[in-house]
Amino acid sequence: SRFTVATLASTALLEIAQVGAATYNGCAVATDGRLYCWGQVDCYKNGTTSNQLTPRLLGSGCWRQTTGGHRHTCAIDENGKLFCWGDNGLGALGIGVIGQGEDDGAGCTDAYQEPQPVMPEVSWLSVVASYLGTCAISEAHELYCWGYNEWLGASSTPGSVLVPTKVNEDSDWAEAAPGQFHTCAKKQNGDVYCMGGAGDVGPVSGPLALVSF
Repeated sequence: SRFTVATLASTALLEIAQVGAATYNGCAVATDGRLYCWGQVDCYKNGTTSNQLTPRLLGSGCWRQTTGGHRHTCAIDENGKLFCWGDNGLGALGIGVIGQGEDDGAGCTDAYQEPQPVMPEVSWLSVVASYLGTCAISEAHELYCWGYNEWLGASSTPGSVLVPTKVNEDSDWAEAAPGQFHTCAKKQNGDVYCMGGAGDVGPVSGPLALVSF
């Protein structure tokens, strides 16, 4: 269901465990697991139906991590389940379809305010949203990406990847970090790989080894 949005009487004592900054908005997980978002509403990416000048409590669940892209937001709950909401015009939500969301009345024609489950059979460790896509690492340490593939490099498929797709069969990924047109990820041994757009690393389909740290 849609998030129930609560207005806070005060945010002075709000203790934050993790924050995800995005384009003109942000979300954060408090130390008690509650999720707050604020800023621009664009495509419902802040979880509400209007711009928010202060953090708004979204729903009543407990969350571990959140991240924001250009017009979408994702978060992992306390059970390791991944949800995304906002703009799905190029498949950034990873729900397997495009063109079935709402028109937000402000130029976004495929928007979801309701958090959408992403590959619920998988338990997720972390997630990062990029400009028009998303990558996540499963609890099995496999790296998946989806969204606008011209900038993700998740596979050799042109256009958009509509569901989480493993970049390879490796199961030793530790973390990922997005750029506007590319994504980099680090393995457990410290090796770093990048993939994505021509202006950044390629273009590269699939991870390209760069350097060890």
